Formats: sequence, C-alpha cells, structure tokens
Amino acid sequence: MDRLKIQSSDLMHLIEAFPAACCIFDKETGKARYYNEAFASLWQLPRYLESERILTTHTIEQRIIEDFLPVHVDRALVQTTVNKSQPIRDYSHKKAEISYRRATFEMTFTNGMVGEIEVWRDVTHEYNLYNKLQDEHALLVSLINTIPEQVYIKDNQSRFLRINPALAQRYGIADPNEAIGRSDADFYTQEHASVTAKEEQEIMATGKGIFNQLHHETWQDGHETWNLSTKLPLKNRLGEIIGIIGISHDITEHKENEARIWQQANFDALTGLSNRTHLKAEFQRIQLKSRQQHLPMAVILLDLDGFKEVNDTYGHECGDLLLTGVAKRLQTTLRSSDAIARLGGDEFAIIIGNIKDQADLTRVADKLLECLTVPFEIDQHIINISASLGVVLGNPQFATLETLMRQADQAMYQAKECGKSCYKLFTNELAIENSRRNYLSGEINKSIQAHEFSLEFQPLLCAKTGDFAIFEGLTRWRHSKFARIEPKEFLPIAESTGAIIKIESLNIIKAVELINHLKKREFEIEISLNISPLFLAQPEEMEACLLQLDVEGNSLSQLYFEVDMDILFQPSERIMQTLAVARSYGIGLILDNVGESYFSIELISELDVKLIKLASNLTIEAETNPIRAKTVAAVCAMAKAMEVDVVAKHIETPAEMTKMTELGCDYLQGHFIQNPISHEFILELGQTEVS
Repeated sequence: MDRLKIQSSDLMHLIEAFPAACCIFDKETGKARYYNEAFASLWQLPRYLESERILTTHTIEQRIIEDFLPVHVDRALVQTTVNKSQPIRDYSHKKAEISYRRATFEMTFTNGMVGEIEVWRDVTHEYNLYNKLQDEHALLVSLINTIPEQVYIKDNQSRFLRINPALAQRYGIADPNEAIGRSDADFYTQEHASVTAKEEQEIMATGKGIFNQLHHETWQDGHETWNLSTKLPLKNRLGEIIGIIGISHDITEHKENEARIWQQANFDALTGLSNRTHLKAEFQRIQLKSRQQHLPMAVILLDLDGFKEVNDTYGHECGDLLLTGVAKRLQTTLRSSDAIARLGGDEFAIIIGNIKDQADLTRVADKLLECLTVPFEIDQHIINISASLGVVLGNPQFATLETLMRQADQAMYQAKECGKSCYKLFTNELAIENSRRNYLSGEINKSIQAHEFSLEFQPLLCAKTGDFAIFEGLTRWRHSKFARIEPKEFLPIAESTGAIIKIESLNIIKAVELINHLKKREFEIEISLNISPLFLAQPEEMEACLLQLDVEGNSLSQLYFEVDMDILFQPSERIMQTLAVARSYGIGLILDNVGESYFSIELISELDVKLIKLASNLTIEAETNPIRAKTVAAVCAMAKAMEVDVVAKHIETPAEMTKMTELGCDYLQGHFIQNPISHEFILELGQTEVS
C-alpha cells in the first residue's frame, strides 16, 4: 500500500476517527491517497489502498452517477463548520432509502502536496426531519390558505408579513402577497387603524394576547363591518417578540341579524315607532332624567277616531298608509327627547319628560290634536281623521308605567265619550268614575241573568191624526244595588264589553212577545228598537235571534230597527248583510239623526227605509234659525217624494211641536208629547182605546 507520508500522523488519526466517510485525493493527479473505514464501507472498497489506480476522483464521479441521484440542497438548512462557500452537494441512493451530503475542500500538506479532502456524511435523519418539516409547513400553509377565517402575520410595526386568501378577498385584492408591507391604514379609516395599531403595540409590549375582541370596523369607502379577533405575540426561535399573529372572524351578518331581530322586537314594523316592549325602556330613560331634573313626567294615550271606518271604506292598505302618516306627524310635533310608541291598531302611547305643570301638558295635548286637523291625501283620497287623548301627569319618583298607562286609558275612555278630537286629563274624580264603570262592567252579565234589564216605550204621535203610532223601545237597567242606572252610563259599557248584543237580542224577543200579546187582545202596535253598531256587524247573531222568533203567530213585520245615520254613511259589508237579514224577516228600517250630516238618498231607497228621524238639534234650532228650518223643510220634501215619513224628535215645547208640524214632519216625539211609559202600562193600553 502506498501511503501518504507526512511528518505527523495526527491527521491520519483524525480522519480515521472521523465518523463520516472521508478520503484524501491528490488534487493534481486525482488519485486517492488515503481514506478511512467509513469511506471504504460506503464505496465497498478494500480497507487499504493496494494501488494508486484503484480509486480516483473520476471513479467516484462515475460511481455517483451509477448509484445516486442529486438532491437540491437548501443551504439555509446545512449545519457544518465547513466554509459554506465550499462545494456541498446532497445525494440520495437509488436503491436504499439513504441520503448523503458531500463536501470537498482543499488542504496543503507539509510535503507541498495540495490535497482535496472529500467528506460524505449520512444525512438521512436530517432529510427525514427536513421532509417532515416541509410536510408540516405545507400542511400549515394549506390550512391557513383554506380556512375561511382571516389569518394574518404582522411585523413589529403592524405591517403585514403574510395574509391568507380569505383576508385578501375581504380586502378586495387578488393576490395575498399584495398586502405584504401594507397596514390597516391602507384599508380602514385612520381612526380605526389607529385603534388596532395601538392594540397590537400593547400586545407586543406586554406579551399578552387578546381573545375574541369585538371590533367595529369602518372602511375607507364608508361601509361598516364587525369582526371578532384573537391576536397573539409572534416570537422567533430565541423567544423574542417580533410581531403579532392574528385570526379574525367576520360577524357582520350575525350583527345585522341581531340588529334586525332587536329592531323587530322593539319597533313597530309598519310605522317604525317603538312598540310596547321598547316603550318600557323609553319610560325608564325619561323617568330617570325627570328625577334628575325634579320635574313631572306625563303619559298620553292617543286613539284615532273613526279609523275602522277608514279601513272599511278604503281598505287596509290605505289604513296602513294613514297610520304611517299619523306617526310621522306625531313625531314631528313632539320633541326628540319624548317617546312615542304604537301599541297596536290605531292606538299610540306618548311619554313626555320635563313637564313644568299641567298647563304645559295641555299645550302639548292641544298641539297633538292640532297636527291631525290637516286632511291626509292617500291614494287620491282626502281623509280626515281626529283623535281622542287620555292624559295623565305623574311623579317620576313613584310612578310606574303600568299605573300611568292605566290612568291614561281611563282618561282616554272619557275623551271618547265626550266626542271626537278632544282630550281628558286624569283626575281623582275620573278615577272614581272609572271604578264605578269597572264595577258595572262586571255586573252587566249578572243583571242580564237576573232579568234586571227591561224596556220602556216612547210613542210617536201622528201629526195628522193625533194618534200614537210606533212605540220606540228604550232599554232600562234597574240594578239591585244602584236602582235605576241611566242609559248614557250603561250603554257605552255594554258596547265595550259586548254585552249589548245579548241585551238587544232579549229586547227583540220582548218586543215580539209584547206585539203578539196585544194582538191577541186585538190591539195592534208597532215597536221600534235601537240596534247598536256592534250588533249590526254580526249578521250571524241577528240571524240566530230572528230565526227562533220566525214561528207561526209571530208578526215580525210590526217591528222596526232604528239605526244611526252615521253608521250607514259608508256601511261595511257585514252591516249590509245584517240589514238584509232583517228585511228578509219583514222588519222595517228607521234612520236616526238624519240632517245633521251628509246622507245618501240612494241608500235610503236601497235599504227600503220606512221612516227617517231628524237630528235633535234641527228640532231645537228650527224655530229660531231660518237655515235650520229650511233644512227641515227640504228633508221633508225629499222624503215625501220618496214616500218616506219624517219624525221630529226631542219635542219639548208647544212651539217646537207647531213649528215642526208646519215644516212638514209626519210624526212627533219627545217629552212634551209623551214621556217613556213602562211595559206594564203598554199592556193596560191594550185594554183601552188609545187616542
């Protein structure tokens, strides 16, 4: 063996002990001069050189081509003490799953030979780790790029180092790399960008992240979004904080749905006003402010007059537009600090703070009524609407919404009773009245069962013959505790509770029984009965009542129903059905309060009206007011042309009787003619001749 002779054997020992395969070549000749056992094993060589020609650099290159495949080396991953400028190549064995790293460098020996040292190191483990790292890196990149959440990495100046496609799409950029070096200020308003930059600097300064932080984002184009963000400090391998890594979730749709649900839960869908639920929060707000200012507060309930007629006449779509118009006017009239809510239907509630005194409150009520005096123009219809208001002044230290609403409702009921377009202020006296009203409301059905309701009769006097003709049946209530209760008190209660239908049904039965009873005594009598709007709107109830009376011997043709002209101004379909049911049983129709407002000649003919009763004010004023007198004369002339008789009611003096007769009235009725008489007295009349 031809060994390389050097002065020291230290190098030989070093190479032999070196764990990697190592060989020394003569750079000039390319022949191997010495290799260690690991090198011999790698290339399957004899342990010692037998001839200088056995191994050369050319032989090694040829063997490499035969047994190995070159592998690209990421020099950043090379961990070696060799100068990185020296040639380094990696190879993988074609047959065995093994990889080597080949490094060569020059060395000049003491004998002057320039040697080339070649080192082959098994880097299979490193490549396995590297490949695993590459797989994990690819997996991480894939995860970041496919996750629907926004993922981003920023440097210590809050500039983007990387963003995923989801965030790029949100920013409206095609390539995520376009965001590198940019910051939030390039996308959001400066104000929002400053907030996030300050937040991120705090994270990097303290090393503490934030989790599920809600961000309300305002963009440069003005639109707004919502994000839930988690941001953590980004550290290098030395543990130094070099930026932040974040992940954000867009919850804009959730917030919009949340806002929509809140809107639906707290505001009226038609008018946009607060509803009952939100009214409670508004009450608390105004109550707190009123307490702080040591001033009273007020609640006003507003109910539109005649809204149902608008719906019945023009349809619900028109009614909805009217409600919207009313809401806008009320809002315009009130202060921004006041609260207004739609409670449902045509009822509104208003809460007012900072009320100085009762006079201040009445001024507000007057303004609310005044704002509705201008007609509404809807779908080419001119609609006039008014309102009834219940007003209550409260002490914010003690008042509750429930109490004030109840009191305002009581006051509003009184306003309704007083007529259209007015308000009533809640007082203790009114509270007492309402207490009685509530008591009577509970007593009505009991009294119906106890037969405490009865009929009295006020006759019509024929102006030509002086004979009594039709007897108008008037409902009376003799309560076991309060004795006689006036109709003006109990009739509104009966209508509001629905008991009026039962009362009037019983009146019809009593009237028919009385007619039949007197008929058997050969005393003919005709009776008229007042029918309420509520009963008129129930054709099924009317049919059921009349059907049980339609038996042999009963004469329904001697019965008349009196209906107020205002109800028939623009009657609903159900009211017309009820009147048709009555006509089918031979019942006549009397129109009451004619001449006070508009009435239809066509309707009088269509409904086959038998009599018309003039409004009371025509009787009262005809003697002194020429215009009223002409109105009466005109109505009488029109009625005669249609073969309809005219009744002048509310005759209280001889002069009124004379005047209304002169103007052409056919019948007269009033206290001067005859006070109402009892059922028993009518029975006695049946035994005598009446004149």
